[in-house]
Amino acid sequence: MRDFTQPRVLTLAGGAALVSTLLCYPRLLAWSKREDALWFLEVMIFCCGTVPWGFVFAWHTRYTACPVFTFGIGPKWLTVATAAGCVIAAFLYLFIDPTLRQLVPEDYPANVRDWLARLSFSLGLTQLFILYAPFDWLMRLGKHRGFATAGTVIFGVVVLVMSIRSEKVALGPLMVSAQILTRIISGYLAIQLYLRGGLLLVYWFAIVVQARHLLNFQ
Repeated sequence: MRDFTQPRVLTLAGGAALVSTLLCYPRLLAWSKREDALWFLEVMIFCCGTVPWGFVFAWHTRYTACPVFTFGIGPKWLTVATAAGCVIAAFLYLFIDPTLRQLVPEDYPANVRDWLARLSFSLGLTQLFILYAPFDWLMRLGKHRGFATAGTVIFGVVVLVMSIRSEKVALGPLMVSAQILTRIISGYLAIQLYLRGGLLLVYWFAIVVQARHLLNFQ
């Protein structure tokens, strides 16, 4: 925990939490059913986000020997991230989205503005919660990439299952299995990109996957 309390780590974590808070603002602003004030939710995201961002800046480089940010990403891994994102996006668009869009239309963006707000929220908070923070925490705990990768992927699946169970409509076993398989594959790929290109490469991968929704807007 000594690494976690270093001034540099706390400064970076606070700055990243502030960015996350700003990225979440458009989505929270459009959330018509929120029960708490917007300012309260923003403050909570900032305060709570500082801790998982602290995991990232305190432990990622120390236990993986990889930088959190890689600005000189080589063409090889940029191509891999783009190709993998396109394949996953195509699978979701062709085999999963048509069914889910009919059953739970509120889970899909209605227009470009809504898409930008959802994408911003995903980049600001979702990726941190299901990928960066758990992976780096597990690296600190087990000091082994395989252990951290497996644990992070499992955690992502658990979050997905909880989300599916909270839906008002029941999904068939084939659809649930397809979503779980996609989450496993995309989670594993995202971790490999995280280790080789840092946050920026994972963000690009996520943007490519989410860009499939733009095909539904005229």
